[in-house]
Formats: sequence, structure tokens, C-alpha cells
Amino acid sequence: MDPPRPDVENPVRAGAGLVSRNNRERVMLSADVRTLLGGTAARHRVRDLSEDGARLDNARLFATGSRLLVTIGALHDLEALVVWVRDGQAGIRFAHRIDTGLARSKAFIRPTEPVRSQIAADTVPHAGWIADLNDPYRRGGRTGR
Repeated sequence: MDPPRPDVENPVRAGAGLVSRNNRERVMLSADVRTLLGGTAARHRVRDLSEDGARLDNARLFATGSRLLVTIGALHDLEALVVWVRDGQAGIRFAHRIDTGLARSKAFIRPTEPVRSQIAADTVPHAGWIADLNDPYRRGGRTGR
């Protein structure tokens, strides 16, 4: 029997038959997970990732058959089904195949405060010695007191 090729789905023994499964990637990512019925999102660590599913840590409260919405990387609100739970971990299967590259990429987060380059050039400091830095009449001048 030939060893499985990395570009071909791996067969996995499930019960009496074989079930095909995409190659998994070992990752250390975080995902925000909430139930399909709503509620607040909880942060979970993703240990394994494939186009079809993932393995999550800190998943003791999940039940097999639960439906979830998962946000991971640049992918938001992915529908997923919990297929197994054991030892505080859970295996989830996505409703649709995902792009693992997008899941590994960082999500874009809009800054809540202006970035330094976006602050207006005419902004003048009002406190401390910086406020007097460009004042030609300040005491001491450049040469000292």
C-alpha cells in the first residue's frame, strides 16, 4: 500500500468503513465561537485546521450535534456542526469548505482612535514643555538660560 500523498484526501477509519478527510494543518489560531441561536462569542484556540473542519480547545460546554457560528482569521460567521467532544476538545465540521489561507490570515480591525499619521498637522499640544517648543519668545532660547 502506498503512503498517502499530501495533495490527496486521507482516508480515516470510522466504524466499519473508511471515510475520506482532507489533510489537516497543525495551527495555533484563535477563533470566536457562538451558538447558532445567538449569545456572546467565546474565544477558543484552534489546534488543527482543514478545509472541512477544525479541532478546538476549551470546548467542554459543547455538545455533539450543536450548531455554531465561527469567526477565524478573515472568515466571519462560518456555520459549523460539532461532530465530537472529548477531553475538553471538540471537532467541528464547516457547512462549506473554507480557504485555510484566509482562516490563517489576520482579520482587519478598524482602529478606534486615529492613527498618528491621520492626526491633523495643525494640532497643537497644550500641556508641558512641548507646547512652548516652537515659541520664539520662550525663556532660555536654544543657547540656554
